[in-house]
This record gives sequence, C-alpha cells and structure tokens, in this order.
Amino acid sequence: MGMNSAWKLVPLLAGAALLLGACASQPARPQEGATQVQTPPAAASAPPAQTEPALEDKISRLEATIARLEQTLKNQEEQLKQMAARPAAEAPAPPPPAPAPQPAVTRRGTMEELYPEARTLALKGDYAAAADLFFYLAQTYPTHELAPSANYWLGECYYSQKEFTKAIQVFQKVTATFPNSTKAPAALLKTAYAYSMTNQGNEAMLYLKRLLEVYPNSAEAALVKEGKTIFRP
Repeated sequence: MGMNSAWKLVPLLAGAALLLGACASQPARPQEGATQVQTPPAAASAPPAQTEPALEDKISRLEATIARLEQTLKNQEEQLKQMAARPAAEAPAPPPPAPAPQPAVTRRGTMEELYPEARTLALKGDYAAAADLFFYLAQTYPTHELAPSANYWLGECYYSQKEFTKAIQVFQKVTATFPNSTKAPAALLKTAYAYSMTNQGNEAMLYLKRLLEVYPNSAEAALVKEGKTIFRP
C-alpha cells in the first residue's frame, strides 16, 4: 500500500474510534425477555449528627436560662423578707403605761365627820374607799389628835390590799412622827409583818427587836413574846 493510501485511511480510523467511544458511553440495553432486576431504593439516611459547636451553644443557652431563674428566685426571697420585716419596723410604739392612780377623794369634811366613816369602810373590807378618806384626813389634818390613827389605818388599808411597800412607808411615818401615840407599837409590828411578806426577813427581825426594846410593855410586844403573831420567839 502506498503512502497516499495510508493517509486516506486516517480519517476512516478516526471515525471508527469516535463511533466506538459513543457506543461505550451508552448504557447497555437489556435483552428482550430477560428479567430486569430492580435495585431497591436506598434507605432514608439518618439526619446528620449535630456538630460539637452546636451542642456547646445549646448548653450555654440553658446555663444562661438557669442563671436568670436563680436570680429571679433570689429577688423574690429578698422581697418576701422585706415585707415580713416591714410591719415590725413600722409598727407604732406601744403607749407608755399609765401612772399609778392616786387616791381620789370624793368626800371632804372635818376629821370628826370623816374618820368614823373611813373606819366603817375599812372594817367592811372596802379598803380602797377607806384609803381615799384616810389619805385625805392624814394630809389635811396632820396635827389633829386623830392623825396618828388616820395614818395607821391608811397603812392597814394598803397592807390589806397587798401594797406592802406603801404600807411600810406609812407605818414608818407613824413611828417617826408620832412615837408617843398608842399606834406607834402597832405600826412597828405591822412594819415587820410587811417586810416579812416581801421576803425581807432581816428587816422584819430588826423592827421586832425595836418593838421589844422601845415598847416592851405594849400589847404588841406581849403578842410577840407569847408567840401569838406570825413570828415565833
């Protein structure tokens, strides 16, 4: 074969090559009558797993939410504490106690008029009313001959009402102001009684000793010696 013939075959060979390439690129056709095997569809793929940065972002948001809730709870507890403390802090102070009432004299008159009435009230047990009158008489007529008795009976009224401190003060006034009256030894004995009722035994013994020394012949001293008082020799 000559050179010219060879060059003429080149286009033919190139066309054949192109034809073969086209056939190779087309899918093979199934033969007639052959059963076609169908490829089952692929199972649905699982959702892609979350990446690590996404999890960290979720945790951060949850932590921030918890922190806000804790702060809200603390604020509410603080408000409750303040509300509980406010009434006590703002409550008005209680009023001061009323002063002890002084004897209220509703009757006025002379010693001769009121002394018998006061004695009757005392003997009936109306010690408060009797004390009012005796107090008035003792203050109004301090030098009257019945003043020692008015003061003594005022002390008796206080003693009977268990106002022992007042009774002691009045009985001491009787012995100091009217030492020569017949009520002085009785006032000493009742002073000892009043001290005894307030658990002041030493003071009570001192007044008994004074009674026996200053008024040894008095009826009250005899009662002490005979053991006819609350004290025993």
